[in-house]
Amino acid sequence: IFRSISPDITIFMGAYDTNFDWNMAREEIVRYTTGFMNILSAFSVVKSGRFVYLSSQEVFGNPRGKSISEEETLSPKGFKAMALAQGEEICSNYRRAQGLDIMVLRFDNVYGIPGKNRREDNPCFRMCLEALKTSCISANGRHAFSMLYLNDAIELAYKAITEATPKE
Repeated sequence: IFRSISPDITIFMGAYDTNFDWNMAREEIVRYTTGFMNILSAFSVVKSGRFVYLSSQEVFGNPRGKSISEEETLSPKGFKAMALAQGEEICSNYRRAQGLDIMVLRFDNVYGIPGKNRREDNPCFRMCLEALKTSCISANGRHAFSMLYLNDAIELAYKAITEATPKE
């Protein structure tokens, strides 16, 4: 498929792919990893275009009170976070070993307007749900984090992906 269509950009939705059900994470990690490896391997055979892997803050494990720098060591907690961290590492290895144009975009706490009857997993949704159930929102003053609205995340991704020579 990659040879016949020769895409300029290939985006692997990673952390935001709704085809994976992380409620059954032990089984899903196998499907996720094999699907990712099949796509990345096919991309590496063609050796043209840009491959984009979407990741999230989950690769850093438990929330912290400080900002996370680019040099921060990954410390995933849970199967989904491990799969995302492995994906980032695999992308890095392919980029180094084969000189491929591979980009990892990691977004912090993306939120949006929830769809009807859709389960959401972001801090904004959890806080709103807690407020509806208990009439209050619990917070920890030592746990500070940024939130990114879905439309803004899409715009940032577009700008990064279309950059001729992206910064590392």
